[in-house]
Amino acid sequence: IDNENYILADSTGLLLSKVNFRNEVQELSMNGIIGRDSTAKLAVVFKDFQADQVNDFLSIYNVKIGGIVNGTALISGVTGRPAFNSDLNVQNLSWFNDTLGDTEIHTKWDSQLNRVDVTGIATRGGEKNIQVEGFYQITKEDDILDFTAKLQKTYIQSFGHYLKGLVSNLSGIASGEIFLKGTAKKPVLTGKVYLQKV
Repeated sequence: IDNENYILADSTGLLLSKVNFRNEVQELSMNGIIGRDSTAKLAVVFKDFQADQVNDFLSIYNVKIGGIVNGTALISGVTGRPAFNSDLNVQNLSWFNDTLGDTEIHTKWDSQLNRVDVTGIATRGGEKNIQVEGFYQITKEDDILDFTAKLQKTYIQSFGHYLKGLVSNLSGIASGEIFLKGTAKKPVLTGKVYLQKV
């Protein structure tokens, strides 16, 4: 922890200054304000951060990740309606212990449409084997999902976790296009995927 850090708490939130955590080569830095208001912004910088350290927090979403994270995230209104902008690179991103590849993730908050736009590319063996594009829109009733994922010779073992009860011992390589649409409460997954080497 940085010796010059300080945290100030009041009724509007928390002010973080030079809150830096270091362990050998990895670093997580936070500067800004955690609050409800959209002007309360928190900047988070990742340097060689081992992603698996957040798996305890992600367990409520039934997610397990790994990889080395570098990049920045800017979060507004953390305790209210958060807005999220990020440019992250993850070396050897893994999903349930299966390596997806080197990954770029970019998010941008669109305040006019009240949504976060997401693009992501995972590259493995020199090929872009997973490309994701879409948005998550916050509404009063139920948040809206609209994502497209393109798979190109993607190992599917890591996604079998979500298909328990439908299939078992899922393995092989898949290519195709998947669409995640609908609402957060009622998501609809469609698409066509071609399996190889099953």
